[in-house]
Amino acid sequence: MSETSEKEIESLVRSFTETLFEKGDVESALSFITEDAVFVFPTGRTYKGKDEWRRLWTHVFKDARLKFRDKGNGVVVKGNTAFWERILEEVTSDGRKCAVSELCVHECINDKISEIRVFHDRLFMAYQLARGWLEKRVVGSVVNAIEKGLP
Repeated sequence: MSETSEKEIESLVRSFTETLFEKGDVESALSFITEDAVFVFPTGRTYKGKDEWRRLWTHVFKDARLKFRDKGNGVVVKGNTAFWERILEEVTSDGRKCAVSELCVHECINDKISEIRVFHDRLFMAYQLARGWLEKRVVGSVVNAIEKGLP
């Protein structure tokens, strides 16, 4: 296993993100990951290997456009792990928009990404994307129950 410098890891993470999300080039983005790379969605659902990643991102890009903005700390690298706090901006195929803070953790091995774990507030996304009285009422009641008793 070769050692990858922190600068190389930061560049790898940024290049992967640019290729996948700014260019929308799923096939080229797969060249940045290991054959058995793992992607862990905020729901806990796991995608393993390039075929599952390909299916995931092809599906995601049918329904939404995603962009990221750095929150100001940049990509922070510790050992072979990169942490990136950013804003995820989504526009759905029917024009609904949302923006949430996200933490993305990238594990890297031999100049490739071996695992990505993403953390963001899915309820806040649902709150922003809810449409129609029923969706808004259901999501709103969950939010109200969670916030009940907060000062």
